[in-house]
Amino acid sequence: MTLESRAAAPVPLARRDLRAPYWFTDVPGTRTVYLAFNSVVDDPAEPLARFAARLLRHIDSTKAERLIVDLRANNGGNSRLLQPLTDGIAASRVNRPGRLFVLIGRYTYSAGMNAATFLERHTSAVFVGEPTPSGPNFVGESNLFRLPNSGVSVSVSDMFWQSSWPFDTRLWMAPRHYVPPTHDALARRRDPALDAILATPLPPERLLP
Repeated sequence: MTLESRAAAPVPLARRDLRAPYWFTDVPGTRTVYLAFNSVVDDPAEPLARFAARLLRHIDSTKAERLIVDLRANNGGNSRLLQPLTDGIAASRVNRPGRLFVLIGRYTYSAGMNAATFLERHTSAVFVGEPTPSGPNFVGESNLFRLPNSGVSVSVSDMFWQSSWPFDTRLWMAPRHYVPPTHDALARRRDPALDAILATPLPPERLLP
């Protein structure tokens, strides 16, 4: 691939809008909905619960046969906002083996980690990408305070999130399919993990209601 052709190649979905907390689109020719879930916050223009309802209506109305939830850029937010999205996905028509995929990686952290854990516990999702930087049960939240002598501001996490089972002592969540990013893929504007999912054949349609 020449430099010119690389520059002309489309930007991978995962890098198209990292500043938006969440958005989704159909992947042409694949009967797949791709959800970029970049931050667990309420967008003033569309709170997360309303967005989740719109996403699920879209999946039903288009009869999508696969959902990909991309958590690779999600390093936190407010975990209390997650339930409408994660419970909605768990109850959706795509929560079937081979129909629901979750992309995780080195930046899936804090509330993003909780999103991954809830989906792992309550859905049939297949996880693809890289191991997460923390385990499903972890110490989180940020509390800022100023050191009295130096005046330096520091942040300390002091809340133990037990989103998985009490005996889950994993130090990270490992994907079923390890597909890390590479320099060559970045240069070619390719997303190996997403490509691997889209190359996976859909299971028989009889599994869908």
